[in-house]
Amino acid sequence: MKTLRAALLLWTVAACAETDDPLEEVDETGFQKCRDALKLPVLEVLPGGGWDNLRNMDMGRVMALTYTHCRTTEDGQYIIPNEVFTVPQKQSALEMNSEILESWMDYKSSTSSSINLDISLFSKVNGKFSAEFQRLKTLQVRDQAFTTRVEVRNVIYTVKINPASELTWEFKKELLDISDVALCPNLEQKNPLTGDFSCPSGYTAVRLLSQIHEEGYNHLECKKKCTLYIFCKTVCEDVFRVARAQFRAFWCAASSQDLGNLGLLFGGLFSSRSVNPLTNQQSCPAGYTILNLFETLKVCVTQDYELGHRFSIPFGGFFSCAVGNPLINSTLSRDLQKRCPGGFSQHLALISDGCQVSYCVRAGAFTGWSLPTARLPPFTRPPLMSQAATNTVIVTNSESSSSWFRDSQTHRWRLGEPQELRRTMRNIQGENGGLSGGAAVGVSVAVTSLLAALIALAFYGIRKYRSKGHHAINREQERLLPETAPGTIPELEPEHQAA
Repeated sequence: MKTLRAALLLWTVAACAETDDPLEEVDETGFQKCRDALKLPVLEVLPGGGWDNLRNMDMGRVMALTYTHCRTTEDGQYIIPNEVFTVPQKQSALEMNSEILESWMDYKSSTSSSINLDISLFSKVNGKFSAEFQRLKTLQVRDQAFTTRVEVRNVIYTVKINPASELTWEFKKELLDISDVALCPNLEQKNPLTGDFSCPSGYTAVRLLSQIHEEGYNHLECKKKCTLYIFCKTVCEDVFRVARAQFRAFWCAASSQDLGNLGLLFGGLFSSRSVNPLTNQQSCPAGYTILNLFETLKVCVTQDYELGHRFSIPFGGFFSCAVGNPLINSTLSRDLQKRCPGGFSQHLALISDGCQVSYCVRAGAFTGWSLPTARLPPFTRPPLMSQAATNTVIVTNSESSSSWFRDSQTHRWRLGEPQELRRTMRNIQGENGGLSGGAAVGVSVAVTSLLAALIALAFYGIRKYRSKGHHAINREQERLLPETAPGTIPELEPEHQAA
C-alpha cells in the first residue's frame, strides 16, 4: 500500500479576553527636585504624549519621562527629561503671520495644523471637534462675521524623543491587556504547503473538531456607590472574568494516491501529557517541524523526502468522537468511519474536553517502542472559576449540561452527576436560604396569631360602632318621655272614611 499523506492546519474563528500583570514601580523623582536645585524653568512642550486628533487635545503620556539626571538644553535655559534631546534653531528673526478667515471651512489650528493635515481616511474631520474650531464656527455662523488672526512665533528648539525610551507603566499595562485579549494567534496554524488556512490541490479539507478555548483573568474594576445620592465613594474590587475563543481543527486528506511528493511526511505526535513514540520524548525527530493542533497537541511533519524518510511513518488519517476518517471505504455507513483503514492501527492522540481524538499509522510501526502510559481521568478541564479566590462551590455549564463541585476539604474540583447537583442545591437552600422545621412552625403560628388578632379587632370595632347607635336612640327616647303626662293617653284623631 502506498503511503498516505496529510497536511495539517488549524485556525480560530472568534476570540475575546484579558490578563493583568504586576505593575512597575513609578520613579517618584520629578522635575521639582531639579527646579529647586538649578533654579530654571521646565521645558513644557514635549513629545511622547497621546493626542486626540479630532479634538486637538492631549490625552496623557505614552512615553515615560524622568528627570533623574536634571538635564538642560544646550543653552542652559530649560530643564528637559532624560528621554528627550533638543536641537537649537539658531535664528534671530521672529515669524509674524496674519490672515483673514472669511469662512470657518478655511480654519486651520495654529498649534496642531501639521498633525491635522496627516493624510488618512478621515483627514477632513481632523480637528473639527476642537473647542477652538467650534467656537470660531459658532461665532461666524451666528454673527455672520469673519475672523482675523495674527501670530508671532519665536522658534527656539526642535525637541525629539529618544527611540529607546520606555512606555509609561499605565500605557504598557493597557497594551498588555489588549494583547492578552487576542487568544486566536496562539491557536492559529497555517498549512505550510499553502501558507494559508487551506489545502493544496489534490487534498480535501476535513474538519476534525470544533471546540471552545477558555482563559481566565483578573481585572480591577472600580465603581462609584452612593447612599441617598449624597454620600458617595469609589469601591474597587478584583473581578474574575473568562475569555473564550472558538476554534476549528482541520486536516487535509489526500483525494487520490497519485500525488507524488506533494504532501508531508508524518513523524509522530506528542502533547503536554504524552510523548512521541518515535523519540520517546516530547519532541520531533531530527529535521521535522512542529505543527500545532488543538491547544496542546504537536504534530511532527517534514517536506524533506530525502532526509526525513528515515523517521517517517505511513499515516492513515485522523478521526474523533464527532467526525470519522474519510480515508476508509466511503461506501460503509458513517458510524463505521470512526476507525482506521485496513492495515493501519489506531492510537490515541489526545482527549480534548472529553472527546477522544485518534490517529492511524501502519500496523506494527510502533512495535519495539515503549508502551504508552495510562491516561487517568478527569478528561475534561476543571472550570476556570477555580482560579478565582471566591467561595464558589458549584459551577454549571448550560451548553454541555455538566456540573463541577468543589470539595470542602481538599478544595479540588470534580465532575458531578445531575442527581448530585439537585441534592447539593437542596442542601445549600436548606442551610442558607431555607427554614428549618421549627422555624417554619414558629412562622406559621405567628402568622395565624396575627390574623386572629386582626379579626378580633375587626369584630370589636363593629360591635362598638353598633352599641354607640343603640345608646343614641335610648337617649333620644328618654328625652321625649317627660313631655307626655304620666297616666294619660293622647287622643287619636278620628280616621276619615270615604262614604
